[in-house]
Amino acid sequence: MYFYMPRSTCGTSVATENASACHASATVAGRVASGEQLCICYSDAALFQPREVRRALLHERWGFWCRCSRCEGTLPTREKQRWALLEEAAAAADGAKPRPSVVDPSIVTLQLQAAKALDSWLPWLAEGARFKEDAAYFRGSQDMSQE
Repeated sequence: MYFYMPRSTCGTSVATENASACHASATVAGRVASGEQLCICYSDAALFQPREVRRALLHERWGFWCRCSRCEGTLPTREKQRWALLEEAAAAADGAKPRPSVVDPSIVTLQLQAAKALDSWLPWLAEGARFKEDAAYFRGSQDMSQE
């Protein structure tokens, strides 16, 4: 029996879907150079968290301190900015739940910006649906407050 666990990174190049406890499927996300290592994020919960939180979650669950380019701060500037937007949007949404009767409209705007960024940058990333879902969730409270 062979078991291969892809390398972990906090910026994934492979979309995975678990079919069962023993089987999973993986889809390469976009262009991959010959010889480039395929990587996944070991924790969906950590993907949009700040560096310290991601690293602590991975250490607690998997027993290692992540040293990927995102955690080491060596990503290209544009990529750092994109991840910063996603982290900010996730934190804003998480901090506003459960939904109050009146929601700061900037939270909805931030969720929509994050969703748009992911649609153009990492459209295959299933975890990215959270930003569209959060925008709809917070929009619901705006609609209710205007009635």
